Amino acid sequence: NIEYRVCGGTEIPAGDGSFDCVVLWTTLSHIPRADHGAVFAEIARCLAEGGRLVVFDNDLAGCSMASGQFDLFKVVLDHFPQAWGADNYLMRNLPPALLQAGFARTDLLHLHTVVGTDQRSYGFKVGMRAVEIYGKAGIISPALTQALRDELTL
Repeated sequence: NIEYRVCGGTEIPAGDGSFDCVVLWTTLSHIPRADHGAVFAEIARCLAEGGRLVVFDNDLAGCSMASGQFDLFKVVLDHFPQAWGADNYLMRNLPPALLQAGFARTDLLHLHTVVGTDQRSYGFKVGMRAVEIYGKAGIISPALTQALRDELTL
């Protein structure tokens, strides 16, 4: 039996020990780091004994769309997390953060860093957002911004 609930991470509308599993799907990267402890505490409260927290999120430190060392997309995507306020090492620092929050153990961290660029993919959307942020910051000209958009759509 699966039940989906959408709510704030610091006030989950459920009783103590209500869930066998809590899944954070590309959620943690949108929560300020200062609030992570409160979110982990609330999840721990809601998990049944032996329950699991499963986290799927971005490994921004390892993802790249660059096809070479001097590919301009590398520079653009390196700027994106800082402009967005994201933590590049969120997933890599997650196991010790969970242990510090009182979780009994963490399983091995599996990092997948292949970024798809098909126009329907998440990677394509991230690439387009990164190009827009880079252009709006005035780091590249409007013409170069358009050229990068065009290259992504090839």
